[in-house]
Amino acid sequence: MDAAIFSKPVRRTEKERMLECKPLLLGRLTSGRPWLYLASLGIVIPLFIADVLLPRGETAAIGYCVAPALAVGTRRPVFFFGVMCLCTVLTWGAFFLEPGGSVEWTSMFERAMVTWVLWLTSLLVWQRAAAVSELAAQAEQLETTGIELQRSNAALEAFASVVAHDLRSPLHTIGLSAELLAMEDGSFGDGERRDCIAGITRQVDRMSGLIQSLLTYGRIGFGELVRVACDCEVILTEVKESLRADLKAKHGSITNDPLPVILADPGLMSRLLQNLVENGIKYSGNAEPHIHVSAESNSTGWLFSVHDNGIGISAADAERIFEPFRQLGAKAGRRDGVGLGLATCKRIVQRHGGEMSVDSSPGKGSRFQFSIPSL
Repeated sequence: MDAAIFSKPVRRTEKERMLECKPLLLGRLTSGRPWLYLASLGIVIPLFIADVLLPRGETAAIGYCVAPALAVGTRRPVFFFGVMCLCTVLTWGAFFLEPGGSVEWTSMFERAMVTWVLWLTSLLVWQRAAAVSELAAQAEQLETTGIELQRSNAALEAFASVVAHDLRSPLHTIGLSAELLAMEDGSFGDGERRDCIAGITRQVDRMSGLIQSLLTYGRIGFGELVRVACDCEVILTEVKESLRADLKAKHGSITNDPLPVILADPGLMSRLLQNLVENGIKYSGNAEPHIHVSAESNSTGWLFSVHDNGIGISAADAERIFEPFRQLGAKAGRRDGVGLGLATCKRIVQRHGGEMSVDSSPGKGSRFQFSIPSL
């Protein structure tokens, strides 16, 4: 028997839903009311008196079966079984106090039958309460899933709208360039044709980058998270190597404090650090980019910090910057990439059970922090 059925409260909306599809159960209908403690014990007293005073009073002891139906409503297993044991003791205690007039073995047999019916009733009541509680939990889960589904649908609509917009622009440019290339009136010179071909190539690369970013972002939310011993020092070294050309072009540098070995997905951690470092390089403004990575342990795991000296983020953008397709340079008319870098970072952190935030102000750089809990 599962004691959890007594400890999980059921919200009124779920109770009503259960009552529509299941017969009424006294313990369920009145669950959680304090007077059930008194009622469960109070009904036992007159039944015991009747059992002792009346000839063949063991028949009155059948009424003890009402006690478990009331006691189950308290959702306290200790109290429930205490009431059952009390009823059993009183049933047999009355055997020694009942008046004469009945054959001793007959009284013993009937009291044994009363005890059997009493415990059978308690078992059925318990199973009934467990079934109703399980149905209520499933209803709650369905309700939660429905709410999440509505949110996902809303997010998907916004997601699809942005994707359609970002894909439509390069496709329009490609179509226009193709039309110009198809002109055969001699007004299109070789230099202009080369420019059109170069423009087509850029737009194709842009769409390819968008699609790849979408695939990466989508895949992060699915599949098994493989947690192994992950040396963050090694991962950062690999990130530095992959971004060497970008760092050299901007005369940038990456420094770090000693980084820990944690239980995490190495591939996702590499993507996380690379996106944050790359973000610091990309939005360094006119300054030579400098990114510093550090980590400190806390009561739940590790808190990482990635600090850059870039253009910074306004307080209004501190939350929105992690939304898909949000870009730091969009307000200034500059759109580098597709705006999924930081959204991907936050999704990676959340998959590991952590949280991510940014502390920044315009012109003073940014400090991105994320937590990776220990298992």
